[in-house]
Amino acid sequence: MQLKDFIYENIQVKPSDYPEVDKFLNNAMGEFKKSFPNGNFIGKISKGLGETITLTFGIGYASNNIGMNDNMYHSIMIHVDSKTKDFTGEKLELSSLQGGINIQPPKGSHLAMGRVKTKFANSKGKTLAKHGEYIKKWFPKLLKLMQDNQDNLYDGGDPDDRSKLRKDLRV
Repeated sequence: MQLKDFIYENIQVKPSDYPEVDKFLNNAMGEFKKSFPNGNFIGKISKGLGETITLTFGIGYASNNIGMNDNMYHSIMIHVDSKTKDFTGEKLELSSLQGGINIQPPKGSHLAMGRVKTKFANSKGKTLAKHGEYIKKWFPKLLKLMQDNQDNLYDGGDPDDRSKLRKDLRV
């Protein structure tokens, strides 16, 4: 057995094995696309030490295909309920792994880019539906924060990147 086959069989989980999670992922992607129609969104279920749902999403053109260099990039994880050992319980934990909005570096800085922190509240003890409601309300706030910082977004030195992004942000 090759390593990739082992990983798929033992770590990756098909969303269809968890209909409630499949519905959650489709709803989350739909809400994301309302705010960021040209953004990238990946939702998946993994199992390792514990089963998790991971949402990774972003938007940008200056990244050279490196997601974390996108103008906006986030990764969020939902951990399985420790009592029920599945995603149907009431004690799921939602946490932000990484994320932010990349902006032009401060003048005189040695940094490649600056960063605007996005306010994402980690939470414990809620259902998948409650976490879905939070995420649904959070995406428009994230769009607003990007619009507020539109003149300072990182463009990698290419003016075309900035014009594409401004169009995506509807400004």
